[in-house]
Amino acid sequence: TGGFIHTASEKANRAREQQEMYTQLLERIKAGDELATDELCAKLYPFVKGMVWNRVRADQLSIGSGRDDVAQGAIIKVLNGLSKYEARDGALFTTWAGTIIKNYIIDCIRKGKASKERVESPHRNDLGEELPSIIERTADPHTIDTLSEMIKRSGHEMFLLALNELSPMQQKVAR
Repeated sequence: TGGFIHTASEKANRAREQQEMYTQLLERIKAGDELATDELCAKLYPFVKGMVWNRVRADQLSIGSGRDDVAQGAIIKVLNGLSKYEARDGALFTTWAGTIIKNYIIDCIRKGKASKERVESPHRNDLGEELPSIIERTADPHTIDTLSEMIKRSGHEMFLLALNELSPMQQKVAR
């Protein structure tokens, strides 16, 4: 069998077990157990990573952002929204989290498109004449490389600052 779920009842049992595990973790988190938050991150990360890798191409993101950044940001969004989650009418935690993750992915792709449009689209002056793009204005490849490196470095610095706000286990998952 190799870990594959073959029947509908096996799939339903697996979903029920997973929901029970998430419910127990959420109860521990509400009680202030930081270790439970770390465990939730560790359990959730493969799910989040799978969603991101299946939905996002690297070229859809802002300069300096990668799919790992999106996955980490999605987990943070889920953690920040935990107080709003209510298990009712058989709603699965993964369904709720999946909606948050999907919306975050869409936001990241939109931001990526918007940032690329700002860099690549022609600008017009008051007379409607097309002006060169920022890339054309800075034709020196060294300048472009330096700008790109500055953007990557500032994104990395922001990531490190955010990482320091997480618990040790969350930091481990994020790295």
